[in-house]
Amino acid sequence: MENTVRAPHIREEGSFGRMVQNVFVALLPALIWGVYCFGWRVLLVLSVTAAAALAGENIICRFLLRTAPRRDGSTALSGVLLGALLPPAVSLPLAALGGILAAGVKLAFGGLGKNPVNPALTAGGLLYLVFSDGLTAYTAPFLDLPVFRAYFSHEEITRFAGDSAPLAMWKAGKMPTQNWYQLLSGDVPGALGAVSAMLLLAGGLYLLANRIVTFHAPLAFLATVGLTALLQPLEDGTPLEAVGVALLSGGTMLGAFFLLTDPVTAPVTRWGRACFGVIAGLFTALFRSVIGDVFAMVYAILLADLLARPLDFLFRPRPYGGRYFRHLAYLIPQRTAPEKKPEKHA
Repeated sequence: MENTVRAPHIREEGSFGRMVQNVFVALLPALIWGVYCFGWRVLLVLSVTAAAALAGENIICRFLLRTAPRRDGSTALSGVLLGALLPPAVSLPLAALGGILAAGVKLAFGGLGKNPVNPALTAGGLLYLVFSDGLTAYTAPFLDLPVFRAYFSHEEITRFAGDSAPLAMWKAGKMPTQNWYQLLSGDVPGALGAVSAMLLLAGGLYLLANRIVTFHAPLAFLATVGLTALLQPLEDGTPLEAVGVALLSGGTMLGAFFLLTDPVTAPVTRWGRACFGVIAGLFTALFRSVIGDVFAMVYAILLADLLARPLDFLFRPRPYGGRYFRHLAYLIPQRTAPEKKPEKHA
């Protein structure tokens, strides 16, 4: 007798492991550009975050949870996404700590599919709260950074800094000194895997073409970030130039296609995903006026993650023959017909 699991069943070829592989493929060009732009130290930082996440998962599963860790690549992907948010000159112990935190956040809620927030974003946000100076040590591209250095002193970071990062100047109300080609290609100071908007956009289109993600959340997020940028006054730039800077810098493309579309933390309904993208875009615009780097987007998506389940509840599909928002009917006063008095017979 053949044993089967109960419905619903997925009626298409594929698996979660294959989805993770496609995300790695989509992210690979931007990471290769980071290695080309900032040197071989980028590869070392990514290796440290991924290895620390895998090691942390193995230790927690074997010695605390007494279970075998999953081999689907999701933990390594969390480590790589965390590494993509870090500066090239980040301290290696700090990168390792972030990888362990990402694995701990994932397992603290019960493992894959149960975490309400993105593990990579949560680990990055926690690190930024404590070690903000070490996570904003952005260096100019095409410098010969020493590869096997555990950390850099403040004087060395200042010497390697070069021009200010685009969002740092955005926060000050000024246009970046870099031209449009540099913003599009990624020839700017910034996070090691989030500087090339062009390659990240190409990776996002690859995910859309292979139906790994849907367009609802990314499109709503990019539209909201662009529209809110029209309200940002810049001293020497037009409103359209402000929109371009907002979309091409600060890891906007990384957040739109690789972080917002996490299948675990994002809503599952179409309207829920669209509202999810709008909320994340509004929070991003708000936080960028306070935090002039990629972590403004990190905190924005984390707050939006907390609203994913309420959005699913609000926009859950209506049953056949039912009404939209029927589950909110108890909030609306209902009219009741007056009771009829029984007629008296003579």
